[in-house]
Amino acid sequence: MNDVFGKVFAILLCVWLMFLYPLQETKKESMKLEKMYLYQETVRFVDNIRNTGVIDSRDMEKYMQKVHGMNQKYQIQISYYSDSRQQDVLEILKSSDVCQMSYRDFLKIILEDIDGNLVVCYGGSVKAIQEEEKEV
Repeated sequence: MNDVFGKVFAILLCVWLMFLYPLQETKKESMKLEKMYLYQETVRFVDNIRNTGVIDSRDMEKYMQKVHGMNQKYQIQISYYSDSRQQDVLEILKSSDVCQMSYRDFLKIILEDIDGNLVVCYGGSVKAIQEEEKEV
């Protein structure tokens, strides 16, 4: 009787080691790569905004497509702080195609998964502003 339990246990252990464990590790590695990709895209997006001082609705749409194209679903919070006032960028872009920021305004992007766990938090102050072309 003990011999049968030993064989069943050995078979179950082999199945776990050969199939289930590698699948679990592959999923963990995939999640790490996804988070790293999201971080890199967020840094690229925020740094572009910090250099120009402009949030364009087309750039925002491209960024949101990259985030929503992942395996998991993420919630995006984008806000900036200007003179002690917080403004939601997504609300501004609903009424206008461009959100113009001022020098030293602070931009912050937070990505959370559907469970509310923080995935990416990145931000910074605007270093330069895009100057309007003057008509002569």
